[in-house]
Order: sequence, then structure tokens, then C-alpha cells
Amino acid sequence: MFASTYLQARDAFLKAVSIADARLETIAFPNGSTKNGDDLFVDIASIGSKSAPNVILCISGTHGVEGFAGSACQIDILERLIDEDFGSDLKLVLIHSINPFGFANGRRVNEDNIDLNRNFIDFSQPLPDNDRAIQAAANLMPINGTLEAYHKTEKYIQLLLDTNKIYQVASDLQPGQFQDEAGLFYGGREPSWSHETFRKLCSKYLSDAKNIVAIDYHTGLGETGVGELIFVSPHQREVTKKIESIFTGPLSIAGAEDSVSSEVTGPLISSIADEVPQSDVLAAALEFGTCPLQDVVWALVIENWATRYFSEGHPLLIDARAQLKKAFYCEGNEHWQRAIIGRSEQVFEEAKNYLMNNT
Repeated sequence: MFASTYLQARDAFLKAVSIADARLETIAFPNGSTKNGDDLFVDIASIGSKSAPNVILCISGTHGVEGFAGSACQIDILERLIDEDFGSDLKLVLIHSINPFGFANGRRVNEDNIDLNRNFIDFSQPLPDNDRAIQAAANLMPINGTLEAYHKTEKYIQLLLDTNKIYQVASDLQPGQFQDEAGLFYGGREPSWSHETFRKLCSKYLSDAKNIVAIDYHTGLGETGVGELIFVSPHQREVTKKIESIFTGPLSIAGAEDSVSSEVTGPLISSIADEVPQSDVLAAALEFGTCPLQDVVWALVIENWATRYFSEGHPLLIDARAQLKKAFYCEGNEHWQRAIIGRSEQVFEEAKNYLMNNT
């Protein structure tokens, strides 16, 4: 269930789809491959009536390397539903590896260094400005490709930790930026392939839905093994009351004081309501904590730095990608694995109960 590579994760997902007798659609990714030249795909599984009024949508791999956890949760859901009859009122849709390039190549971003979870903005309007994110990234990033610059950043992050400023820096970075194409949390200047593919899938699979619960799996923020359900809404008070009546904690609204996530510009789940305006949409990120925040920030910075200055196969780039994976995936940690599967199952059951009782 918990894979070591994208290909292993995809094979396990496809096997679970087959055993569950789910419908399957496969979309080939046209803009890249694995390091060994293997083709990449977005796979979509669905169970239940195609025209069901209630839909649970689960997405993995928005942030590439974070897809290992999301893929495992999706496989677990399929395994648990083998003998379950959804009837005509409920449909399950699982989008596996919406950012296949990042997942397969050990990156959090896509083939163009775009953070897919910052890419869902209205590109017909002027690009957002976020000087704080750009300045925070500039302060963190090594100034060149030398080990001296590397160690200087290492010391700077330790200083941020010692002075209790690491959380503010992370908060400054998280909203994203749209100016530095090679930088951290870059949202892009046009819709990416994954962006356009996701919108098409929403239109195709959700067009008959009256009620939708969407869960986008993420890792990296919060206490290790804890799954926080983070909703995105400008109407915090009204939404908080509703979600607290449906789900058990931990719950939050992105950007609220009690949330592990800052408010994000252009998150993927914000686009669902745009594609199906007739539907009542509850959309959230299910964020699983992995390691201390300073380790996450360090991994993000060093992987971006190594990608800028070194070619594929360079030892420093290989090491940086390994650090990134470790920061976002507790591979081999059975306690963590049990915790996130348990939380995923809890959220899924609560979503299902809400939708079935809301008919």
C-alpha cells in the first residue's frame, strides 16, 4: 500500500481498482517521464452511479512527492469498498497523481517548477503580488552553487529556529508568488497541464452532483501523524459551524490562527465550485504532519537550490531529493502509516454519512 516509487504506487492503485471492480480512466501525461523514461499517467477510478447526486472526490499527488501518502489512502478506500453497494445516490471518484511528473521525479512541483496548489488563479487578471514571499525566499536561498552558500543557509535556518522566527518565515512563504519562475512556491503565469486536466475531470465527473465533498491529500505540516482537515473559505464563521457538525477534529480554516496552514493563493480545491456552480461543495486538504517545520523548510530550500545549480545524477541533487522525500513521507514508519490511514478512513466515513443523510 505504501510505495517507494511512483510506478509502485500506480501499480498498487491499478490493482486495487481492478479488485474493487471500479471504472477506470487513464490520461497520458505528455510533458515528461520518469528518470528511466517510463511514461506517466493520471488515473481516475470511480464507483457508484455515474449520475449520483452525491459525490466524494479524493485527489492525490497535487504536490508530487506528497502523493505517496495520498495514494496509500486511496488504495485503502478501494480495498474497504470491495463489497459495498453505493446504490444510486452516492459516487466515489479518485484522481490518482494529478501531478505525475512531481510524483515520479521526487519533486513537490510540476515539470515547470509550478506549485500546482498555487496555480488555480484567474490568469485573465494581473498576477498577484506577494513581496513577503519573494523576500522570505531570497533570504533563505543559497546565493550560488557552492557548499559555502549551502552551509550559510543551514546556519540561517538554525538561527530562525533559535529565535522562534521559523514559523513566521514559513507563513510568509506559503501563500505563494508569481514572479520568480525558478523560486519557491511559484504559482505560474498560465494554467498548467495538470490544472487544465483537473478542471476537465471536475466537469466530467461532477456535472450531475448536487452535493460534493472533496479531499485533497497533503503532507508536511503539523504534528507527526496528525491529519488536520483544512478548509478554504472566505466565510469562516458559517463554514466552521457546518464542518464541525459533519467532521471530528482536528479541523481548521486555512489562514486561521488555529490552522497549520496559512491562507494560500490559488489552491486546487478552490476551482471545484467554479466548474460545478450548481453543486454544494465542501472542499478541504487533509494535511498529515511528518517532521519538524524547520526540516520541511530546509528540504524545500535545498531541493530548489540543487535543482537550480546541478544536473540530474549529481550527488548533491540526489541527496536533496532524498531529503525532500523524507520531509514529506515517513517511509517505513508503521506508526505514522497506521495513523494516517486511520484518519483518512475516519474522514471518508464522516463524508459518506453526511452525504447519505443529506439526500
